[in-house]
Order: sequence, then C-alpha cells, then structure tokens
Amino acid sequence: MKNIRGVQQALMLSTPKLFDPDERRRVGKLFGSPALTFFGLPETGPIFASHLSWYIDESIGIPISNAFVVPVDPRSGNPIPTLWELVESAMVTVWCPGMLEGYEGDAHPERFRDGRFVTGIIASSDANGMVYLLPD
Repeated sequence: MKNIRGVQQALMLSTPKLFDPDERRRVGKLFGSPALTFFGLPETGPIFASHLSWYIDESIGIPISNAFVVPVDPRSGNPIPTLWELVESAMVTVWCPGMLEGYEGDAHPERFRDGRFVTGIIASSDANGMVYLLPD
C-alpha cells in the first residue's frame, strides 16, 4: 500500500449508492490522493461524479460529461422542461455510451423513455446543479 502513496494523483471509485463523505475522506487519506466518486447503475455505468473538495457531501454529484441525464415526472414519465438546478423531485433518465448492450434497442422497451434508460431513481437538485438521491 505504501508503494502507491505519492505515485498516483487521484483515485476514482464507482459506487451504486451515496458514498459516505467520511469514507471518501478515509479512502483519500489511505491512498494519499483525492478520491473522485462516480455514482451509476450496472446498466448505465457512471452517470454522476462527486469530489472531496466539493462542499456538499450529501450529494451524489453532478452529471458527468458523457451522460445525457434528463429529469422526468415520476407519475407521467414526461420530461420536466427545466434545468436540473430547478428540479425539486424527478425520476432520473439517462443515455450514455456506457449502457449495457442488452439494454440497447428493443430488448427491454419498458426500461426506456424517448431513447433514455429509466433508472427508477428519484432525485432533486440544488441551485448549483448538485444532485441528491431522495428516499423511495
């Protein structure tokens, strides 16, 4: 472990849920470098990123650059025509190049809306664009 310290500039972790801020600090300290955490699903790969230096630890982060993340009304399934920064509660839908091949095309049409994967995740956002998971 000591051989890694001082060699790497950053550490990237992928998580299927909110990564505890204290754990992020511990991991960064253990490896001697900042930890960038990615949130995603097995079907999509990473879709949000968060970093230790960001001031809101409870957030799963912001959408990463290759993820087309659209908030939709969970009742109707229709896109919410506004920026994530103005969303109080919405279901996350996403298209990204990292989606599993089995979910492309017509394999699971119930999991898609307008070409985006319906995650089933309900989230909100703040004025800075930081996204937060909401309880089911």
